[in-house]
Amino acid sequence: MGAGSAEIERRVSGASPATVALIALGSNDAASPALATNLVVIRRKTTAVRVAWLAPYDLRAASIVTSIAARFGDMVIPLRAQPSRDGIHPVSYRPVATSLRWGAAAPVRAAVAPAPIARATVLMMSGPLAP
Repeated sequence: MGAGSAEIERRVSGASPATVALIALGSNDAASPALATNLVVIRRKTTAVRVAWLAPYDLRAASIVTSIAARFGDMVIPLRAQPSRDGIHPVSYRPVATSLRWGAAAPVRAAVAPAPIARATVLMMSGPLAP
């Protein structure tokens, strides 16, 4: 089992040089009563110009993610539209990457700074986070 939103919230320190951010949280703690609060805190710490969320397969968590994304004007990619073997991960992330359409992020970024998108923060977890 990967990290839940509370653990990530504690580890997110704030501003990042990333222009775009993909938030993929909620699957590991879908039943947590603190999920919405944790995700709002994480989103407030996110300084990227463009933010997208993966809405988990779990309907409750997907609803929470979708409402927070709407509150901040962020893009949502529903994982339910993708085949899955375990109900947590899509069989392939290729359709997810395609649906991000981050090639279109360049005009948004240009309004902030003249440089093209050069950096992104990627968080990949396959197990517990190291201290």
